[in-house]
Amino acid sequence: MEAFQKDCESDPNYCINFHKQKKNYRQIKKEQVNRIYQNGCRIFSDRLKKYFCLDMEILQHISSLYYEGDVCQGWLFFSVTPKVNLTFAFSESGRKERRFEKYNSRGIRKMLEITGIQDNIGNPTALVFSYSSLEGWEMTGLTDVNIEETEGIWIHFTAHMVWEMGWKKNKIVRSRSGFLEFPIQQLKQEFMEKIKRQDDKVNADRLWSIVEAARKQSHGTILIIYYNGDWYIQKEVERLIRASSGNHLEKKVVLDEKLIQQISSIDGAVLMDTDQNVYAYGVVLDGNAEIKGEPSRGARYNCSYKYIASLSSRETAAKALAVIISEDGMVNFYDTEDYRRSVEDGKH
Repeated sequence: MEAFQKDCESDPNYCINFHKQKKNYRQIKKEQVNRIYQNGCRIFSDRLKKYFCLDMEILQHISSLYYEGDVCQGWLFFSVTPKVNLTFAFSESGRKERRFEKYNSRGIRKMLEITGIQDNIGNPTALVFSYSSLEGWEMTGLTDVNIEETEGIWIHFTAHMVWEMGWKKNKIVRSRSGFLEFPIQQLKQEFMEKIKRQDDKVNADRLWSIVEAARKQSHGTILIIYYNGDWYIQKEVERLIRASSGNHLEKKVVLDEKLIQQISSIDGAVLMDTDQNVYAYGVVLDGNAEIKGEPSRGARYNCSYKYIASLSSRETAAKALAVIISEDGMVNFYDTEDYRRSVEDGKH
């Protein structure tokens, strides 16, 4: 952020004389934020090229290419360790055609077909690139990469002109149609999509402000956002508190950024609706759905996951979204529609 600010302050247009501008403050502020963000994207791209010799324009070009009518999907892995255990290695001949250069984009795109279509979990098969000071990045073979442990930069092409970049399990940036999105943007986009697919009339921006405020909690928290009416929510809140514990408000209160930080400072979930009304806090979630959790995740994630699954399996048309904020700052969203789709796909 210091680099972004320094870069922006060198722009003569950064300091705006408000008296000479006919635009309102909100518009001016939006333009400043956009300029900072654009400069930040440029700095990120320049430093990636300078320190890692990775040209994002090449990645963008590869993502735009079709192969026999199919969009670009698959994995690349740029290893920073001297040796990687390869499933099979390429021969010494034809090394020039395997360099990470723009003139080889079509060849790299073709080879991506080998990696297949896989989810962004586990050990994906990837084309491996190794670096030398003389040749730069060169494709050396194919391997199954444990992205949580292996030292290197991974690229996951997911759709036409859409790809993600990460280091180990951390997603660094996503590119969509040439525009970079950093993690906070990605979270917001995912949140908006989940909210709108359940009810497109909800003010998702206002709800996102509550999520952002809750993320400031150092120990993490859970938000359960119900789409159902007041009668159903009141009944569910009473059931949960009888079954475990929690603080039931005498009457619902409209949440703001200050209040959400206050009531999420204690353990348990905050129960609210899509109009930002909070019904209870400090609630321990339950659930009798017979589903397998994720051992690598904590109790906060798994109890939220099980609760939403249990809510989905009831005969009532219950609809809710769980926002799980971990102590390390990781944010996950899981709603009743996610569970229903997983059942249809045979995963539960």
